[in-house]
Amino acid sequence: MVKRKKEEPVEESRNEEQEDAQFLLSATRAPRQGSYEHFLTQSLALTIFMTDDLKRAKAVTVAALMVMEVEREKVAVEYETVQVLNQVASALLNPSLAKTPGGDSQVVSVPWGFPQSEENYRTFILPWYSCKPFFWSSLLTKHGETWRIWHCQKCTTEVLKAKFPLSDTLRFPYRCPRCHNLIVNPYNGIAYVTTFDQTNITREPCWSFFFEVSTCLTPQGYDLLRNNFIAWATPQAQQILAELTRVIDPNLYAEMLGLYSKRGKQGYAEKVKAAAEGVTDANTLGP
Repeated sequence: MVKRKKEEPVEESRNEEQEDAQFLLSATRAPRQGSYEHFLTQSLALTIFMTDDLKRAKAVTVAALMVMEVEREKVAVEYETVQVLNQVASALLNPSLAKTPGGDSQVVSVPWGFPQSEENYRTFILPWYSCKPFFWSSLLTKHGETWRIWHCQKCTTEVLKAKFPLSDTLRFPYRCPRCHNLIVNPYNGIAYVTTFDQTNITREPCWSFFFEVSTCLTPQGYDLLRNNFIAWATPQAQQILAELTRVIDPNLYAEMLGLYSKRGKQGYAEKVKAAAEGVTDANTLGP
């Protein structure tokens, strides 16, 4: 009796593993009418369990692009929107990181996967862009100039002015040209000056300004840009997901969800199956 009790959980686990393996085999085996529907169903089921909204939007577009060209007329999906979601999500998911010239702060750059033109700005950026992300103005080259100005501590006269990036060969005058106060201590090299940075920014044309700003974002600026896109992308991705799940086999979709949600959560899969069948029935009946 003791031996049987110890073996029962092992046997039950083996049965579950065999069932899972059998389901995966049947799910990925190419059906007679084409295998892409099975892979599409798998992709859609996986998006349900993604918690990162940006990765989820990307995954939904990948699933939408799996639909064959001849089948796309049957689904109410705007593939122009799919392209925008796909391209922008890919760029925001792969930012490049660097350090400011001083090495004490982080610079975030978004690697757009398309030419940085006015036309692409209108296509890929304008539909969702509605924020003002923070950026390092001193790193602007096309749309900004940053100058550092040094003043005499005694009379505030300008004693030196230089444009970023600063050269290592800059040298202060020995004395202030106005009050003749000592500027540089010859014994320890200390400069008796106050510093002021001045940045002149040109924001036109706006498309060019945006693309340059996106190469020198602060971490907070990148987060703001990312969240701005997510706020627009999430409902778009949800509509695409709803349309794609309407045209796939609800039974296979429910089985996929049941497998991915692990044992003991089949009730959730049943609810999804019922909901999918309800959508199918409603579309059959018409308005």
